[in-house]
Amino acid sequence: MPELPSQKQMWDAYGHALGAAAGLELVMRVALLDAARKANPDSAEARQAALASILRMTLGQTAQRFMVIYPKFAEHEVFPEAIENATNFRNYLAHHFLEGKLAGLRTEAGVQLIALECMEYTDHFSTS
Repeated sequence: MPELPSQKQMWDAYGHALGAAAGLELVMRVALLDAARKANPDSAEARQAALASILRMTLGQTAQRFMVIYPKFAEHEVFPEAIENATNFRNYLAHHFLEGKLAGLRTEAGVQLIALECMEYTDHFSTS
């Protein structure tokens, strides 16, 4: 059986893409927590309830809530679409991306194409 090509670059790129998506989500969650702190400066209980709620949100739910709390972002000409694309890309990466890439893992060119695609997703998450 022929030896498979090194996949380190691809897995690094895949991890960076998912990490960038998590970073985008984290930034929005921090902003939501800050808004909850400002809205409830005297109630640790309300802030804890807000934290618990925010931690249960998906990326899409986080983005929607973020745009409600910070309406200037919702009114921006590209932000809502960019955030929707980021959510869809993240879900695709996490749940379906690798399913269609199995054949590509067998060749050096395939591994490089997968890594390149992951880097493009990373760029999108980083600029959303």
